This record gives sequence, C-alpha cells and structure tokens, in this order.
Amino acid sequence: MFLIGFVFFVLVKTDCEESITYSFENYRIENNKSYEELFNEFDLDNNNCIDSNEMNILLKTIGVYWHCRWPEKIIDQFDTVNINRCLEWDEFVL
Repeated sequence: MFLIGFVFFVLVKTDCEESITYSFENYRIENNKSYEELFNEFDLDNNNCIDSNEMNILLKTIGVYWHCRWPEKIIDQFDTVNINRCLEWDEFVL
C-alpha cells in the first residue's frame, strides 16, 4: 500500500511541477511580461517578497489546477536565501 501511495505522490508531484512551469511560462508569454514584472504583479503588499497568500493568488491566476496548488510547499522549496517563508526576487528567478 505504501508503494502505491508513493508512486501516486511521485506522479502527481512530477505532473504538478510540469503544470506549474507550463502555466507560468504560458501566462508570462501571453501577457508579454518579464519575470520581474510578474514578480511585482504578485507582490501585492510591495514588500519585495511573495508570501503564501500571494503565491496562492499567483497559482490561481496563471491557471494551475487545484490539486497542484501548494503555495507553502513551493515557497519551502525555493526559499533558500533568507529562509523567511517568503520568496524574494533572487529566489524567484532561480
């Protein structure tokens, strides 16, 4: 049973990573925006950092499927510079 759950998790995780990457790039190209413009668009409180609420809005706006919207997990994955549960510009463009 553990193996089935693990295989499902790996498939969903891989599918979600591809879905998020595709949705992000597609949104960026369709809206003719640079990465910096996107960062600023979703940094709603202008604190130079995208927190989990802002990340959730970003994921919804770019069209990521509900089962792939894990803003906290995405932030945890890329929050490697200041480790403050928020993505700064240099973490956003890694």
